[in-house]
Amino acid sequence: IPQLVLQAGGRWGGTEPPAFSVPSGRYYDVQTVAVSSTIPDVVLRYTLSGSVPTETDPQIVSGGSILIDRSSTLRVRAWPVSGAPSLVASATYVLQTTMPSVTPATGTYAGSQTVTLENPTGGTTLRYTVDGSEPGEASPVYAAPFNVTTSTTVKARVFKTGWSPSDTAAAVITIVAGVLETPVATPPGGSYAAPQTVSLTGPPGAQVRYTTDGSDPTAASALFTTPIDVGFGVTTVKARAFQSGWAPSAVLVATY
Repeated sequence: IPQLVLQAGGRWGGTEPPAFSVPSGRYYDVQTVAVSSTIPDVVLRYTLSGSVPTETDPQIVSGGSILIDRSSTLRVRAWPVSGAPSLVASATYVLQTTMPSVTPATGTYAGSQTVTLENPTGGTTLRYTVDGSEPGEASPVYAAPFNVTTSTTVKARVFKTGWSPSDTAAAVITIVAGVLETPVATPPGGSYAAPQTVSLTGPPGAQVRYTTDGSDPTAASALFTTPIDVGFGVTTVKARAFQSGWAPSAVLVATY
């Protein structure tokens, strides 16, 4: 009569290792892991430190559960009534806090801004920086909204003992004095019976950049220094004002 002497994951004459209900992985909440064995009358013992279980470690019944409330390596081994103990079943659980949020988001703003950080994970510590550096366990603890009056990068991270820190939330907040006024074209867009020479006037101290191909001007577009010759046909001149410390103006659109 055939007799079982070896099966996958086992050893010669050994006992089948226990099974876990939750596989190894990264999780954002505590986990309850059920441990089971198909072998009757075995004694299951476990560790959460990653060490190999011995006959002096805590015992759990087949079908029982172990609470994983911090990053742990669970190892369980079965001892049958007779024969050699099983191979060690092992699973690594990384518990990580959820990434916080930063308001306002990355953008350009006129005047100072009040920054609010939101922490979605209870029982944790939310820390932040305003110099662009990565928050660590020695960084300031967030307690209430705070003001930023100059351009800065806000970063925030959630910490909890025994858990991996959250991913970093970041917002690049650019503070400007205001929004520049839109440039003015002379003559204005319209229909003309003869070619025109167009001048662009922007706010004092600002650079006026323009395009004639229909695209919106950027800080790298042509700088207006001399009047633009507009010949017969249809030409669209777009212009925008730029100045350090200010938000670019709206785009002037003048079609001739």
